[in-house]
Amino acid sequence: IIRPSMIGCALKEPYIGWVDSIAAIGAPCFLSGLGLFNYQTGTGDEIIDVVAVDQVCNTILVATAHCS
Repeated sequence: IIRPSMIGCALKEPYIGWVDSIAAIGAPCFLSGLGLFNYQTGTGDEIIDVVAVDQVCNTILVATAHCS
């Protein structure tokens, strides 16, 4: 079972920063890339657990090949 916490923009594939939608975590990534979202309020102690979409896809492909 592969269950990532939050899926963010691409690290390398199909190209750096690729986002398929602007829902959930994609909105801050997209708006930051456009330069419209420059900061996030907080205390600095928060941890955000985001995994790149291409890493999740590659893990699913490797797990499928391993199980078959």
